[in-house]
Amino acid sequence: MQEWFSKLRMMFRRTDVACELREEMDAHFEMEVRTNQERGMKEEEARAAARRHFGSQTLIACPRSGPHAGHVAQLMTYCVLVEDAFARQVPYGVFQYSDARRQIPCTNDRKQEVLQLADEIRRKRRSSNVHRQHRHIGRCRKCSHRSVCEESLS
Repeated sequence: MQEWFSKLRMMFRRTDVACELREEMDAHFEMEVRTNQERGMKEEEARAAARRHFGSQTLIACPRSGPHAGHVAQLMTYCVLVEDAFARQVPYGVFQYSDARRQIPCTNDRKQEVLQLADEIRRKRRSSNVHRQHRHIGRCRKCSHRSVCEESLS
């Protein structure tokens, strides 16, 4: 019975955390709008500028399968950069979703994967022959390189 009550409390606590985060984000957004208005912008223009400044404010639920591999790679990249900048080991990174907080261990294997990926990116940037790695016409249509790409699907 104790375990059941504990789970019930945690379920409501997650909602509280999501609400607190939403309120905090909204407060900062409104402060940015006011600052923009003080700089002489009209309200609509000030809100648009604040949206551009903050980007998407949408909190998403944690995917059932766990964080996406690309997001984990980005988080590990930040861990490596922090370690390099402060000469201190970073034990984990954190994802805050609307319904959960996930700690992702910053392991040597993950750091090595990120460094190998960075090396691959550097090699491909020097190469004059980089190939498309997908079959999605929508991605090609949105790609900034489509005008010079010889493998474009669009």
